[in-house]
Amino acid sequence: MADITSERFGYGINSVSFSHDGHLLAGIANEGLYIWDVSTGKRTRFFPVPQSKYESDWPAPNRGCAFSPTENIVAVPTGNGEIYFVDAEADVAGKWQIAIAEGHDGSVKSVAWQRDGSHLVSGGSDSTVILRRVSRLDPK
Repeated sequence: MADITSERFGYGINSVSFSHDGHLLAGIANEGLYIWDVSTGKRTRFFPVPQSKYESDWPAPNRGCAFSPTENIVAVPTGNGEIYFVDAEADVAGKWQIAIAEGHDGSVKSVAWQRDGSHLVSGGSDSTVILRRVSRLDPK
């Protein structure tokens, strides 16, 4: 594994997650989602995520992102009450945002996948927990 700790970010990295095959690393910061190639330590992609529409919340995303346990899709919580599903291998100029899940009335603070990738659970600042069934996400 290559060293990636020499890279500095505006507000720091709030959460990290390895891809299912261990080749990619996702890191969430207030600016957005960073993806690194683990073998080289090089950042390969950056995906901006919108800031919170809720004035009382710190800029989003401010909590954990999570790679799917079965494919290179990252669930990214936002301050808008949405979860972005991001293709970690997409061309940034292309279609990287595969889907958006809504449902929270405040920032999404945490996301976690079921081991088989069939469900995603999210917890929000609105004091709700939402369990979603996730169909196969196909970026094509």
